[in-house]
Amino acid sequence: MEASPLEEIINRSLGKIDNLGSTETGVTEQELGRVERLLGFQIPDGYKDFLRRYGSGEVYGDELYSIYGESAQDVPSGDLIYQYRWHSSRNELSKSCLPFLSTSQGEVFYFDCLAGNRETVFVKMGDTVKEYADNFCDFLDKYTGS
Repeated sequence: MEASPLEEIINRSLGKIDNLGSTETGVTEQELGRVERLLGFQIPDGYKDFLRRYGSGEVYGDELYSIYGESAQDVPSGDLIYQYRWHSSRNELSKSCLPFLSTSQGEVFYFDCLAGNRETVFVKMGDTVKEYADNFCDFLDKYTGS
């Protein structure tokens, strides 16, 4: 069976992308539906694919936000919903923006889920916002230099 583009990038980037879950620990369609209802918009397809296949992971030691489920209240830091609400409540990102990674250098990578192309990845550092990649796979490829 041929590897998907996501799997190819992850295989090339092992050591830069770590602590991956597996299809056994991936997010279910039911969990994705619950989170999308809470958000009020759909999670971009590329990131959903990552969540389904792996559930979690880190890039250079920074956690890719995942879906913690009901236990998010106990350990919220890497939970997608917690981070969405945290950034929105501080007016750091608009309510249509879904952060999926905050780096130790202060960068926030996110999708604008109500924009024309909700797959596009943006990066914000301070007050500066730039388009970073066309989609989540391109983000991983570019960010890891694979």
